[in-house]
Amino acid sequence: MPAALLPFRATSRASATSRPAAVSPRAARWPNRNVQKPFPSWSRSRPGDGSDVRFGNEIMFATSKQIHAGDKELQDRAEFFWCGSNLVLVVADGAGGMSGGAEAAQFLVEGVKKKVGSTNINADGVKELLTLLDREMVAIGAFGETTGVVVVLSDSGVFGASVGDSGAFIFSKTGLENLTANQIRKPFLGSGRAIPIPFTRGLLNGTLLVATDGLLKYTGLEKIAATILAADFDSAANKLVELVRYQSGALPDDISILLARQL
Repeated sequence: MPAALLPFRATSRASATSRPAAVSPRAARWPNRNVQKPFPSWSRSRPGDGSDVRFGNEIMFATSKQIHAGDKELQDRAEFFWCGSNLVLVVADGAGGMSGGAEAAQFLVEGVKKKVGSTNINADGVKELLTLLDREMVAIGAFGETTGVVVVLSDSGVFGASVGDSGAFIFSKTGLENLTANQIRKPFLGSGRAIPIPFTRGLLNGTLLVATDGLLKYTGLEKIAATILAADFDSAANKLVELVRYQSGALPDDISILLARQL
């Protein structure tokens, strides 16, 4: 089904000025060392914070990540990684109220990272992968349940699949697109009965946000849009966290935020 396109009043557009680093002397000595990875990544971020520039011969993406615990145990997981020439973004929010939520979220992220390259790289392939991981969690019997959103940025467009109440959105000065508008909230992944819903659209022409409900449940999309479009890209993810932070400094829930923008 097509993703939902919603209008909003834009403020200003954030700039992205990062550029890839020069080729190092070590890389020059071994120019073919990474021939099987045509779009290698370079990171200047601290783990779990800050921003990266991920680039290759033709396509460059600025990426940013924030993940914080709302309670003693962090049950969210979030990751970006390359699969060939595709940039893959994954978020998972382990379900509260039962044991094993954090473990389920971790299993999902690791499972996508290990297996996405062996599936058909399209929306239906991602859907099938989430269904497989759902069944594997039940078969192993050591996990709780989790939401899951997988988004793939490719040279032909944006696609993926999702389950639960985490979400993926594209924000631009012309509006916002909810990629996960048609997802089914429950059953979660890890139940053995999850129903992943695929999505697909054209090339990324704005800022992609993939986030858990620690952000989406506690603030509105218009505030998120205004923050993304007004902020410098490197600081946007942190400013989104501040939208939901209490005056005490605490957060209402675990929060995971992944941002990506094509340069």
